[in-house]
Amino acid sequence: MRIIRRLDPFQTYLNNENILVGIETYFSSNRDKRPREFTQSKNQYSPKSPPPSSSEMAVESVLYKVFIGEEKGVFVSDDQEFFGNPFKNKAPTIISHKNRKALTFLNKYSVFDPLSNNENKGVMLVSVQFQPVIYPREASGNLKWLLLSMKNAIIGILEDSKDKFDVLNFLNVGPKSGSSVKFLHSQTYIFQQKPRTRGHFRNAFYQAFNQNPKCVACTIVDQRKIETIYGESVNYETLILNETSNFISYFAYCPLRLGQIRIIPKHHLKNVTEISNEMFLELGLLIEESDLTIHNFGMKLGFRLKDRSIVFRESYSENQDFHLLVDVLPFWPLGSVELLDSINSYSITPEHIKLFLREHKLSMKRND
Repeated sequence: MRIIRRLDPFQTYLNNENILVGIETYFSSNRDKRPREFTQSKNQYSPKSPPPSSSEMAVESVLYKVFIGEEKGVFVSDDQEFFGNPFKNKAPTIISHKNRKALTFLNKYSVFDPLSNNENKGVMLVSVQFQPVIYPREASGNLKWLLLSMKNAIIGILEDSKDKFDVLNFLNVGPKSGSSVKFLHSQTYIFQQKPRTRGHFRNAFYQAFNQNPKCVACTIVDQRKIETIYGESVNYETLILNETSNFISYFAYCPLRLGQIRIIPKHHLKNVTEISNEMFLELGLLIEESDLTIHNFGMKLGFRLKDRSIVFRESYSENQDFHLLVDVLPFWPLGSVELLDSINSYSITPEHIKLFLREHKLSMKRND
């Protein structure tokens, strides 16, 4: 039984005690031999009563009803333009929904107040596309419109505000990932705090970036391999899934979740606002492909990897350089040692997942 230990080069740094800090993942085939005493519940649908389609479920979502005007909303942007700044109470509540391919509006259930008089204020934004689907793999190339609307909202708010805001972008798909609605959407948090705070998880990416003599992502793009600050050589040729004119997608070398796929731009971009409108088509397709790849892998192995988190690792600070990363993460329960430390363990390496997909002729690319 061979045990492999890996550290994420994008998130590993040396602290003041000369200890490497970051995500740590172990791989051992022995993990597959554990007894399974819990079983999954039976399908609630019978052959006589098949489950509704994704689009049938999505059109019942409150987010879709906001998009088509059946529910009220405070609108910030669409795929073409910025409407108004919610921090200045200038975002419209009534717009024409015709000819719009995506919309961004305020989350009614925000934990932030955009009009707060104190030093802690913010907005939670929701971006949706016109097509009623649940999963990215069903978006048929239309995810780009959602991303464009999200970008327009961020640029408009940051350019129209004197305040320095933190920005967090992500998509959570399915109930196990934290989503409460059956409609594909992204979420954007734009907020400020006094005193400013930053979580350990995000900070580790910045610390690792600052300690590396060269940008890890740029080195992967140029050389397809890296030498880490902790003396390990990593060959990314064995991990790459797809490459376009502007992006590379690959199985994460040290996955936070089994089957994690990471997407990096070939150019050194700090955040999504620096992505050109033309590049969003490529990025959207790669996210859709990655979702499909994880779905196919999970179905073949018997894992229910339907739910998804798609997170944007980025920087909006003038004082913090960074290289944008997009992580497509399958749902995997958080528990046991992960609640004590940043340690994961899986039975199969990302290299073996790629080989498994090829051997079983499972698609890693879109057909259209």
